[in-house]
Amino acid sequence: MPTWKWRLLTDIAVLATIAVGTVWFLRREGQADLSRGSIPATLAVDGASFLDGGEMPQRLTCDGDNPSPDIKIPPVPPATKNLVVVMDDLDAPFGFIHWLVYDIPPSVREIAEGASSRAQLPPHAAEGTNDFGRMHYDGPCPPSGRHRYRLGLYAIDVSLGVPAGETQAKLAAAVSGHILARGQIIGIYSH
Repeated sequence: MPTWKWRLLTDIAVLATIAVGTVWFLRREGQADLSRGSIPATLAVDGASFLDGGEMPQRLTCDGDNPSPDIKIPPVPPATKNLVVVMDDLDAPFGFIHWLVYDIPPSVREIAEGASSRAQLPPHAAEGTNDFGRMHYDGPCPPSGRHRYRLGLYAIDVSLGVPAGETQAKLAAAVSGHILARGQIIGIYSH
């Protein structure tokens, strides 16, 4: 093979590796975070299903009954028109969305455990399509090792008015520039 062809193939391989690495890094480092890291206020999210930084109970996972977790919602900024919940796997190579809920009224102070599977979400709330391709909660089911699962809550200053079944990417575009505050709890799980 002529040297110029060899160099061309090598250059293409290097560029492809850089591109894949960049996509992996960007997706892994917070792509499911709707605020993209820039927020003016923090919400102190809590839940009865698991403690922040603690182990997620087996019942909330694919190894159990798989109900959506309980979320205690703190008081939100006065300009809040809408709340959004996103649960994602921080350790999946390209990120992984387990649950999307939006158009939650700002007066809601709790979403009970199992609300997704029992269709008992707050009035007007809608569920988006997760990375399993379904419109409900699908709990942790890591292929190997221990994974961290972020349950994020966002206070938004607009009414979204998007239909049920939206993806995380479309939801992120709809809330861009409208996030007043964000909070999260992280649970850990392995089979």
